[in-house]
Amino acid sequence: MLTRAYKVWKADLENFLLRLTGGQHQNSLEIAHPATEDEIKTIEQQLGKLIPLDFRHVLLHFSKHLHFYWFLNNITYPITQQSNYIDKTFFNMGNVDQRIIDCGGIFDSPLWSIQNLLSYENDRETYEFLDDDDAFEKKYWENCLLFTSFGNGSYLGIDLKYNVGEIIYLTTSYHMHGLRLGGNFYKFFNNWIKLGCAGHWGEDFYLFSTKDKPYVNEQSVNATGWKKWIGII
Repeated sequence: MLTRAYKVWKADLENFLLRLTGGQHQNSLEIAHPATEDEIKTIEQQLGKLIPLDFRHVLLHFSKHLHFYWFLNNITYPITQQSNYIDKTFFNMGNVDQRIIDCGGIFDSPLWSIQNLLSYENDRETYEFLDDDDAFEKKYWENCLLFTSFGNGSYLGIDLKYNVGEIIYLTTSYHMHGLRLGGNFYKFFNNWIKLGCAGHWGEDFYLFSTKDKPYVNEQSVNATGWKKWIGII
């Protein structure tokens, strides 16, 4: 079943970029072949931890490296608060009243890559001291597996302790640090890919949530508006 879903991911990403080509928008898509069991076992030994099963399945049965990004050319999509999840644990949410969407995916890094996991693990260890800030209730830097970087001091990681398997947003700037983005690796990307991986900051992800959960939801009010505007639906 999941293998069929991965084929839909590939088709969704390709179709999204087709909608951008007419406007001379900068974009790229690179999907590498799946990883082998030996490759995964080797990186797990280097990391000193096991790769969560849902991420492992994606690596083995879809791709070990996915790079995808796009930039809109001289146009932007405004996005505002629309019945989004209320979470009072964020002491520094930044400005979430209104944002603009003008890019998606990640330019500087793949959305995930087995080859980058060890480098991200080194970053994680470097930033563990940030967990000592009394403002944080949970030590996410200490208890996660990072799998991508936005290149602005922000990362996506997998929670290994609190809500095990959840995708979380971690950042050195503290804005939206610890934002929960999806129930697991597959569920997060299954929603984000349907949005063309729109957004780049924690506030962007937050505005694609519903009032019931903080997760990115491709059926939320803002997600539906975005998909209509960009021509996905």
